[in-house]
Amino acid sequence: MEREQMALYLTAYGNAEQKDKGIVRLVFNRVNGSIRKESTYPLNGKANMVIDLPDQLIVSVKGPEKTTLDFYGKNGIKMREVATDLFYSFASPAEGGFLLASYESGADSFYDLTADQIRKTVVHKREGYEKAGKSHFIHHMEDGRCISVENSLQQIYVYKDEGLEIEDVINFPQYAEKNIRLLAFSQHHQKAYLNTELTNEIIVLDTKEFAIIKEIKMTDEKEVFSGGHAIREDEKLLCTALRGKNVIVVSEICDDGIPDIKYEFSCGKTPRDLKFIGDYLLVSCTDSNCVEVYQVTGEKAYKIDEAEVFQPITFAIDGERK
Repeated sequence: MEREQMALYLTAYGNAEQKDKGIVRLVFNRVNGSIRKESTYPLNGKANMVIDLPDQLIVSVKGPEKTTLDFYGKNGIKMREVATDLFYSFASPAEGGFLLASYESGADSFYDLTADQIRKTVVHKREGYEKAGKSHFIHHMEDGRCISVENSLQQIYVYKDEGLEIEDVINFPQYAEKNIRLLAFSQHHQKAYLNTELTNEIIVLDTKEFAIIKEIKMTDEKEVFSGGHAIREDEKLLCTALRGKNVIVVSEICDDGIPDIKYEFSCGKTPRDLKFIGDYLLVSCTDSNCVEVYQVTGEKAYKIDEAEVFQPITFAIDGERK
C-alpha cells in the first residue's frame, strides 16, 4: 500500500442481505481525503467495536448462540475465538499483552491476551440506584491510570493502573439524568471533554481529579442525542455528533483548554462515530449507509468524499496508547 494510503477498519451491522455485516476494511488517502471500501470480513453476530493491533484485529461478537472474542489476521482470516460471558461494548488496547474492556452490562475487565482469560472484573455499583449499569468507554491514560465512563449510573471510575484498583469514583448528581457518554482528552491542556447523551452538553473536566470545570450546552432541541466525540490531533478542535439533528458541532479549544462552539454543519443521517485523521474528520452515518469524510477548520467544514457501507457503527480503536 502506498505511503499516503492507510487501511481503516470499522464495524457495521449490514443490510437485510447481510452485506457489510462484520468488519469493513476501508482504504483512506491521508493526502487528499479520498476513501473507498475494499472488503468485508463477515461475522456471525453483532459487533460494536474492533481493536486494530499491528498484527491482528480483535472483535467482540454477540452471536445467536454465544458471545465470543474473535481474533483475525489483517488478511481477514479468522485465527481463533474465545468464548466469553459478557459482551464488550468497548475495549481499550494497552501495552503488555492485555486489553482493558468495558461491558454493556456495566463492568470493566482486565483481559490477558496471552492466557486468553479475564484476570479481574470490577462491577459498577451506586448506592440508591436499583437499575443495572451500562458502560461505553474505558481509556488507558499516559500517566498509567485507567478511566471508565458508566453511562447508566452516571459515574466515572478512576483506576490506579491497568490492574483496575479503584482510585476514585466520581458520582454525577442523581437529580440530573444526563447519560454521560464518551471522553476525549487533551494532554496539552490536561483536560477531558465528556459529552452527555440526553442533555447535549460538553462537560470540561480536569484530568487530575476529574472535577467539573465547565458545562457547555450544545442544543436545547428535543429528540436530539449527543453521540460520537473526537478531538483533532493538534488538540485545537473538538467535534461532537448530534443524532436526531444530524449535525456535527465544531468547537475550538482555547488556550485555557475550554471549548468555544464555533459552528455546526450538516452530515448524513444518524452520525454514530467520529474519527480524526490529520485535518480530516471521518463520520459513520448509520442510517445514510455511508462513511463521510470532511476537511474541518475553525471556520468551515468541506465534504471531501464518502464510501457506501451498510449500517456503519464504530471505527477501530488504534492498538497503541494515546
